[in-house]
Amino acid sequence: MQTSSLQLVLPALLLFSSVLVACSPESQLQVLQHNITINEFTADTAQSVATVKGVVKNQGIWPVQNCIVTADFYDYKGYKIGTYTDTLQRLDPGQACDFKVELKGTDAWKVATYKVSVVSK
Repeated sequence: MQTSSLQLVLPALLLFSSVLVACSPESQLQVLQHNITINEFTADTAQSVATVKGVVKNQGIWPVQNCIVTADFYDYKGYKIGTYTDTLQRLDPGQACDFKVELKGTDAWKVATYKVSVVSK
């Protein structure tokens, strides 16, 4: 029986691409925990603050540089209020690090939900 070279190459390419994804810096990073605190207007300040704090961990076997934690903030209708980031310079294998992302301004008190993600640049 004759086998086409395409039949052999395609499965090998699929296997190789899945290995690349498994070893990519983004797949190594995991947000372990996060929570939000919202401080509303006070008499002496004209702004509110929504603060997301949490922990990111490098679950991989390689160091990861320039980890960017992003928090997208939404109001109760699901409209995006803003996107803000915190940058962690380096995470060694197994290392966990605290992050803090803040939305400051007149609309921060409107935050109803948020989404946290982390990537490496």
